[in-house]
Amino acid sequence: MTTSKGRIGFIGVGTMGRHLVHNLIKGNYEVFVYDKKQEALDYVAAFGAKPVETLKQLVEVSETIFVSVLTDDQVKSVIAGEGGLLEYATPEKLIVINSSVNPQTVLSMADLAIKKGINVIDAPMSGGEPGAIDGTLTFMVGSNDKQLFERIRPILDCIGSNIFYVGPTGSGEAIKLANNLMALCNNLIALEAVKLAKGYGISEEQLMEVAHLSTGNSFIVENWDYFGNMMQTHSLAGTKDVYTFLTKDIKLAVESANAIELFLPIGGLCWQLSEAELEARDKSNRESGRIYDSPYTTQPV
Repeated sequence: MTTSKGRIGFIGVGTMGRHLVHNLIKGNYEVFVYDKKQEALDYVAAFGAKPVETLKQLVEVSETIFVSVLTDDQVKSVIAGEGGLLEYATPEKLIVINSSVNPQTVLSMADLAIKKGINVIDAPMSGGEPGAIDGTLTFMVGSNDKQLFERIRPILDCIGSNIFYVGPTGSGEAIKLANNLMALCNNLIALEAVKLAKGYGISEEQLMEVAHLSTGNSFIVENWDYFGNMMQTHSLAGTKDVYTFLTKDIKLAVESANAIELFLPIGGLCWQLSEAELEARDKSNRESGRIYDSPYTTQPV
């Protein structure tokens, strides 16, 4: 019988988390999981994860705890809320935030934790569900103590293929938001380009063929169905929340810039436009699941 490499706690086993947990188990880690959705726990339990009922139990049985929830409020709740990790964690525990959140959220959690001698670092990921399934995600780690990065490096190697130490605590989130700001703003302007082309009788396919070989090429052009597929396969598919999810990193990027007195005029405009487009969506667009038939391409009302 092979000895486990270590005990990992994992909070949030949805679209991304369930695949990360699966790969950690295949990498011979013992993984304890917490999620408010029973069906999510049942899913990961089927391939060997060990569900727990409370965060207190998770802390007791885990050495390193990963937080992979959707929002800043959820991160704050599971770490510093009533019954959260900081009520029970001891100095030898390490809390790692995988969620895409405001760097200020990470810094506030780290400040609260250090008062108890507990370390909180950030390691957001990029690569979407395909990368989570294949174990090829990119991780961007921020930690004031590089030794903590070295501590989690073997774990991240089980679930990612590109692992970066990018600087002090919070900088992982900052670089993730900067990356996503480029991608999401590029996506919005690409959709406007499709509108323009169609207005002159040019098909979407023709535009993409030309852009692919021209200066308009980008990750968005090369992976034109990336967001459309996400809208169809994400755990939030079919709800307003999936659109909010797809635009939240623009909002977070602008808010995180404001927090340090930086002005992002183009990012701010893209945030405003995406929010307006959300309000304009209709039922047929929600059901279609096509990014270019989505609220992004309807006229604001």
